[in-house]
Amino acid sequence: MTLSDIQKKLKQLKFPLDALNDYQAPNRHFYKLSYIEQCLNLLYKLSSFNECIFLATVYQYANFDAKNINSTASTNLFIQHSQNANISEQTKQSVLEVLNNLQMALPKDPLALQIRTIEIQILSETLEKFIPLEHNNFKEFQFKSIDQYKKDRIEQLQLYHKIVNLNPMIEYVKTFKPKVGFYAGSFNPFHKGHYNILQKAEQIFDKVIIACGQNIDKKSKAYVLPKLVQNREFIHYQSFLTDVMAAQNYPVTLVRGLRDAKDFEYETIQLRCLQQEAPSISCVYIISDAEFAHYSSSGIRTLEVYKKQKPYLLE
Repeated sequence: MTLSDIQKKLKQLKFPLDALNDYQAPNRHFYKLSYIEQCLNLLYKLSSFNECIFLATVYQYANFDAKNINSTASTNLFIQHSQNANISEQTKQSVLEVLNNLQMALPKDPLALQIRTIEIQILSETLEKFIPLEHNNFKEFQFKSIDQYKKDRIEQLQLYHKIVNLNPMIEYVKTFKPKVGFYAGSFNPFHKGHYNILQKAEQIFDKVIIACGQNIDKKSKAYVLPKLVQNREFIHYQSFLTDVMAAQNYPVTLVRGLRDAKDFEYETIQLRCLQQEAPSISCVYIISDAEFAHYSSSGIRTLEVYKKQKPYLLE
């Protein structure tokens, strides 16, 4: 089924197309529309394919929260959307039963198990196909530390291994050594200029940790990270930067943003100081786009006094 087919079917059943919106969110890397299309294409070939399987597949990750995978948000969205839908009460209850069962790694409900088996099948095709899928899944759960991610992912794959052989995939996750950037700053507040650097860094690294340090020269209130970046791993530290980097227990590369030549001059001096403590430290300098060259947290804090800071900040 193509996206057009999915939209047509939803309209036919009088479900709003809003169900597909979240699949296109910027923090979606694995559970995207292309993944739902792939699942539905495989499920469509089964003789048991029906409206219940279609709707449960569409809504399973429609309001997905990687930080709370047992959330009932997707189920609640289905309940809301089904109030005026063109389906029977029996179908509605069947979909709810399937959605509730899909919160388990290996569901007991037969229809839910069919959907999960197709998802496992997608993972098990070949190691070559698994690797890009795994990298996307790693990004989906990038708020976790690498050790925690590997532990959780291996446990999940070992459960799936009961359905089909996933030994090559499990071994890959065990030995996976991602390239990790360490984006350090005071981020007081984290603004669009910072986000511009973060996006560029994420084109270089498999994962970028946002490390917020307390700058003794910047006496100001603490700001909460914008929602748009809260799916990244976030570390708050007050110790020396090289000590924090060393405590990660895996190689990380310092990421620093540059707006102009003055920034480069300042960062060069800072790097020389860090090298005194950690001679092998690696650092990547990323130049911001011209439109953000005048952005600074101190300037934005000044604008905040006059309530003119919003254009510079993320939602």
